[in-house]
Amino acid sequence: MIGSLIQKLKAFDTDDEFREILHGGIYSFIAKILGRALGLVSSIIIARYYGATIIGYVSIITTVLGLTTLISNAGMSVSILKLIPEYSGKFSEKSAFKIYYKMFVTTVAIAMVTGSILYVFSKEISNNIFQHKELEVFFMISAVMVSIFAIYSLNMSAIRAMKQVRMQAVFEFLPNVISIILLLIMTFAFYDKFNPIYILFATTTIITMLTFVYMSSLKKGKLTNGSIDASPSYLHILTLSFPMFLTVGLQYVMASSDIIMLGIFTSADQIGIYAVALTLSTLTTFILMSINTIAAPKFSELYHDGKTKELRYVAQKSTRVILWATLPIFMILLVFGQMILSVYGDDFTSGYVALVFLLIGQLVNSITGPVGTFLNMTGHQVAFRNIVLIAAILNVALNYILIPGFGINGAAFANMIGIVSVNVMAALFQIRTFGFSTIYVPGNARSIIKSSDVSS
Repeated sequence: MIGSLIQKLKAFDTDDEFREILHGGIYSFIAKILGRALGLVSSIIIARYYGATIIGYVSIITTVLGLTTLISNAGMSVSILKLIPEYSGKFSEKSAFKIYYKMFVTTVAIAMVTGSILYVFSKEISNNIFQHKELEVFFMISAVMVSIFAIYSLNMSAIRAMKQVRMQAVFEFLPNVISIILLLIMTFAFYDKFNPIYILFATTTIITMLTFVYMSSLKKGKLTNGSIDASPSYLHILTLSFPMFLTVGLQYVMASSDIIMLGIFTSADQIGIYAVALTLSTLTTFILMSINTIAAPKFSELYHDGKTKELRYVAQKSTRVILWATLPIFMILLVFGQMILSVYGDDFTSGYVALVFLLIGQLVNSITGPVGTFLNMTGHQVAFRNIVLIAAILNVALNYILIPGFGINGAAFANMIGIVSVNVMAALFQIRTFGFSTIYVPGNARSIIKSSDVSS
């Protein structure tokens, strides 16, 4: 089976049109898989030495910081993937860097306001929403960290948009290296039960500084005195970004409503068990995320160049690579999930049913491919936002109904339904609008995607 999969993946490398996606995706994939391997080791150390409750605390803080970062970026971490390839191609590198500068200034301004609000309400959030008083001080620190997290998110998107594939892979991998080094030192030399939270803050600060230095060096190396600045206005950037902000915001609600509601209705240790199951299920998203990393600017480039045939070809082949590379990971986790969870501790094996639900959702995600990225990069961000809105409402409602009675299994089921509904609705919209979809089902491919149609 493995040999057959390798042969299928090698066949894609002979494809001139797809080679940029594949090679770029490989760099990102290697970075993600090595980083995730270190991340898994880190999570096992935390589970063994700090317990499920601390994992739960880290998940809560990460969720809150993710939400404030999303607000601070205001959709610009997505729109930059569209604007930089477009303006670099039409005008100059100077225009691209001017876009980045305007987004940077706007992000910092919004982050300062968002962080101030988080600081003011840190006590209410910790005591009244999550009912964990000892989290108050960490929410106060998080308020200061909002700007750092937001800058890191924007910088990573800018590096991705500028097709700095290898450096993006480095910056994806480095946080895991820094994190595990700090974890080992602080666990065995300076033990404190809140060390994992301190390490989260420290790692993000270090990597943000490194990405900022790299962006500055990239600007100096690429700009010329005679280049033209034709960058869009602040208003145009925000107008384009806002629908994407709503879409990403709704996606984040779907991705984080389970953690938030588990924090409201259950204990921190249950959040920790669920977080481990969720982390394992996302191992299947390596390839999807890696392909999306390179595909987003490529989709934008082909679409704005009017190369519809090539766009279809690249999008559909992306899904085939994603699915064939994902299936072995899915099967390993499905069959050996209980045993893998036991490595974290006996308490964590209770998360197996949740893991199965989460895996099914991610399998559907792989079958439909980069459909959300495709719609965002081809000017259909508003339609995709509406699709995500429907799915987010369904997801939140299911979490609210199921978690009180079924705990982490209810959260996982809601997560699965949310992912399935987004991908199915987006694929149907894609078929209606473009006349094709990115869906690929092995053994039944002719009913959805015909290879002869793709290459014709």
